[in-house]
Amino acid sequence: MNLSVSVRSAELNIIAPIISNFFLASYALINFSVFHASLANSPGWRPSFKYYNMWVSLAGAILCCVVMFVINWWAALVTLLIILALYIYVSYKKPGGEPIWRIPSDASSGCSALMEQPQALLQEGAPLSLFNRRFTSRRSLSSTSTCNVV
Repeated sequence: MNLSVSVRSAELNIIAPIISNFFLASYALINFSVFHASLANSPGWRPSFKYYNMWVSLAGAILCCVVMFVINWWAALVTLLIILALYIYVSYKKPGGEPIWRIPSDASSGCSALMEQPQALLQEGAPLSLFNRRFTSRRSLSSTSTCNVV
Protein backbone atom coordinates (compact mmCIF):
# COMPACT_ATOMS: atom_id res chain seq x y z
CA MET A 1 0.00 0.00 0.00
CA ASN A 2 2.84 2.43 0.76
CA LEU A 3 4.32 1.85 -2.68
CA SER A 4 1.08 2.74 -4.43
CA VAL A 5 0.72 5.88 -2.30
CA SER A 6 4.25 7.03 -3.18
CA VAL A 7 3.69 6.35 -6.88
CA ARG A 8 0.43 8.29 -6.86
CA SER A 9 1.99 11.22 -5.05
CA ALA A 10 4.80 11.44 -7.66
CA GLU A 11 7.63 10.86 -5.22
CA LEU A 12 9.43 8.87 -7.91
CA ASN A 13 10.51 12.18 -9.41
CA ILE A 14 12.87 12.55 -6.47
CA ILE A 15 14.94 9.49 -7.40
CA ALA A 16 14.57 9.77 -11.19
CA PRO A 17 17.60 12.10 -11.66
CA ILE A 18 19.83 9.74 -9.69
CA ILE A 19 18.72 6.71 -11.71
CA SER A 20 19.14 8.64 -14.98
CA ASN A 21 22.63 9.75 -13.94
CA PHE A 22 23.70 6.19 -13.18
CA PHE A 23 22.53 5.08 -16.62
CA LEU A 24 24.35 7.99 -18.25
CA ALA A 25 27.46 7.20 -16.21
CA SER A 26 27.41 3.60 -17.41
CA TYR A 27 27.09 4.79 -21.03
CA ALA A 28 29.95 7.25 -20.48
CA LEU A 29 32.18 4.53 -19.03
CA ILE A 30 31.41 2.18 -21.93
CA ASN A 31 32.17 4.91 -24.46
CA PHE A 32 35.39 5.82 -22.67
CA SER A 33 36.50 2.18 -22.50
CA VAL A 34 35.95 1.87 -26.27
CA PHE A 35 38.01 5.02 -26.82
CA HIS A 36 40.76 3.79 -24.50
CA ALA A 37 40.93 0.37 -26.18
CA SER A 38 41.37 2.09 -29.55
CA LEU A 39 43.92 4.56 -28.22
CA ALA A 40 46.00 1.79 -26.60
CA ASN A 41 46.02 -0.26 -29.83
CA SER A 42 44.92 -3.34 -27.92
CA PRO A 43 45.36 -6.46 -30.08
CA GLY A 44 42.04 -7.84 -28.84
CA TRP A 45 40.11 -4.75 -29.97
CA ARG A 46 39.20 -4.95 -33.64
CA PRO A 47 35.95 -3.09 -34.32
CA SER A 48 34.24 -4.22 -37.50
CA PHE A 49 31.71 -1.40 -37.83
CA LYS A 50 32.31 0.37 -41.13
CA TYR A 51 31.94 3.92 -39.79
CA TYR A 52 33.73 3.40 -36.46
CA ASN A 53 35.81 6.30 -35.16
CA MET A 54 37.41 6.39 -31.74
CA TRP A 55 36.84 10.14 -31.39
CA VAL A 56 33.08 9.64 -31.61
CA SER A 57 33.37 7.35 -28.56
CA LEU A 58 35.23 10.06 -26.65
CA ALA A 59 32.64 12.66 -27.69
CA GLY A 60 29.88 10.31 -26.51
CA ALA A 61 31.54 9.93 -23.11
CA ILE A 62 31.95 13.68 -22.72
CA LEU A 63 28.37 14.35 -23.82
CA CYS A 64 27.04 11.81 -21.32
CA CYS A 65 28.89 13.61 -18.54
CA VAL A 66 27.59 17.00 -19.71
CA VAL A 67 23.99 15.73 -19.83
CA MET A 68 24.43 14.32 -16.32
CA PHE A 69 25.16 17.83 -15.03
CA VAL A 70 22.38 19.39 -17.13
CA ILE A 71 19.79 17.01 -15.66
CA ASN A 72 20.76 17.63 -12.05
CA TRP A 73 24.16 18.83 -10.86
CA TRP A 74 23.96 17.42 -7.34
CA ALA A 75 22.85 14.00 -8.57
CA ALA A 76 25.76 14.04 -11.05
CA LEU A 77 28.20 14.81 -8.23
CA VAL A 78 26.74 12.01 -6.09
CA THR A 79 27.02 9.59 -9.02
CA LEU A 80 30.61 10.55 -9.77
CA LEU A 81 31.58 10.27 -6.09
CA ILE A 82 30.07 6.78 -5.87
CA ILE A 83 31.89 5.70 -9.06
CA LEU A 84 35.15 7.13 -7.73
CA ALA A 85 34.67 5.34 -4.41
CA LEU A 86 34.02 2.04 -6.21
CA TYR A 87 37.11 2.53 -8.37
CA ILE A 88 39.30 3.24 -5.34
CA TYR A 89 37.88 0.24 -3.50
CA VAL A 90 38.47 -2.14 -6.41
CA SER A 91 41.96 -0.74 -6.99
CA TYR A 92 42.84 -1.17 -3.33
CA LYS A 93 41.25 -4.58 -2.64
CA LYS A 94 41.84 -6.25 -6.02
CA PRO A 95 39.07 -8.82 -5.54
CA GLY A 96 39.59 -12.22 -7.08
CA GLY A 97 43.28 -12.50 -6.25
CA GLU A 98 45.80 -13.47 -8.88
CA PRO A 99 44.62 -14.00 -12.46
CA ILE A 100 44.34 -17.57 -13.69
CA TRP A 101 45.77 -16.94 -17.16
CA ARG A 102 49.50 -16.48 -17.63
CA ILE A 103 51.45 -15.33 -20.67
CA PRO A 104 54.85 -16.97 -20.24
CA SER A 105 56.90 -14.33 -22.04
CA ASP A 106 55.99 -11.53 -19.64
CA ALA A 107 53.76 -12.82 -16.85
CA SER A 108 55.29 -10.66 -14.16
CA SER A 109 54.67 -7.25 -15.72
CA GLY A 110 50.87 -7.35 -15.55
CA CYS A 111 49.03 -5.15 -18.03
CA SER A 112 51.93 -4.67 -20.44
CA ALA A 113 51.87 -8.41 -21.10
CA LEU A 114 48.38 -8.02 -22.54
CA MET A 115 49.66 -5.63 -25.19
CA GLU A 116 51.86 -8.31 -26.77
CA GLN A 117 50.71 -11.11 -29.04
CA PRO A 118 50.89 -14.18 -26.79
CA GLN A 119 53.00 -17.08 -27.98
CA ALA A 120 51.42 -19.52 -25.55
CA LEU A 121 48.55 -19.39 -23.13
CA LEU A 122 48.71 -21.43 -19.94
CA GLN A 123 46.13 -22.17 -17.30
CA GLU A 124 46.98 -23.56 -13.92
CA GLY A 125 45.30 -26.88 -13.35
CA ALA A 126 43.17 -28.79 -15.86
CA PRO A 127 44.07 -29.35 -19.54
CA LEU A 128 42.71 -26.92 -22.10
CA SER A 129 41.81 -29.24 -24.98
CA LEU A 130 38.13 -28.24 -25.07
CA PHE A 131 39.04 -24.56 -24.75
CA ASN A 132 41.64 -24.84 -27.52
CA ARG A 133 39.16 -26.46 -29.88
CA ARG A 134 36.64 -23.66 -29.32
CA PHE A 135 39.28 -20.92 -29.30
CA THR A 136 41.01 -21.91 -32.55
CA SER A 137 37.88 -23.24 -34.33
CA ARG A 138 40.02 -26.12 -35.57
CA ARG A 139 41.80 -23.80 -38.02
CA SER A 140 45.20 -23.48 -36.43
CA LEU A 141 47.81 -25.42 -34.52
CA SER A 142 47.30 -25.68 -30.80
CA SER A 143 48.93 -27.86 -28.21
CA THR A 144 47.70 -28.62 -24.74
CA SER A 145 49.70 -29.51 -21.68
CA THR A 146 49.24 -29.41 -17.95
CA CYS A 147 51.88 -27.48 -16.06
CA ASN A 148 52.52 -26.14 -12.61
CA VAL A 149 53.45 -22.46 -12.50
CA VAL A 150 55.74 -21.57 -9.62
